[in-house]
Amino acid sequence: MTALVVTLASIAAALEAGGLLLTVRDIHAARRRLADYLQRRSVTYASLGLAATSEMAMDLIPQNQTLEQRLTALEAWKRGLPDELAHRERQLSDRIRGDYTGALTASEKTVGDQLEGVREYLQGADEHRWVSYRGPAILGFGIAVGLAANILSAI
Repeated sequence: MTALVVTLASIAAALEAGGLLLTVRDIHAARRRLADYLQRRSVTYASLGLAATSEMAMDLIPQNQTLEQRLTALEAWKRGLPDELAHRERQLSDRIRGDYTGALTASEKTVGDQLEGVREYLQGADEHRWVSYRGPAILGFGIAVGLAANILSAI
């Protein structure tokens, strides 16, 4: 019976030591993964900025025109103004829509890359779920074997 208790106590000690070593190794691996994640290159996507030019100003009227000619040119410009404004509004709306779509797409790509990095960090590179718990599991099994050895030695 004493040989069984000593054997169980030895197995328990070996399991506890192995469990502790695996746990410490997993903690160091997690620290390395965190350091790698924090030093990971971050990509920020950008889109072209909004730029617009205005051509609404009326051409300069030559000084050698008569008053009637200037008035006729001004009335013609005034008649074409609503069409010109509608055209400019459509052009500006299309431009803004395109620029903001580009900015939203760039922001979506940037956030997507960051979330992918966080997901990779949290999941671990090639680890299965049980890998990070094997050290504590072996340690717990060693404690249970040690408990069994203590119970047998008390009997």
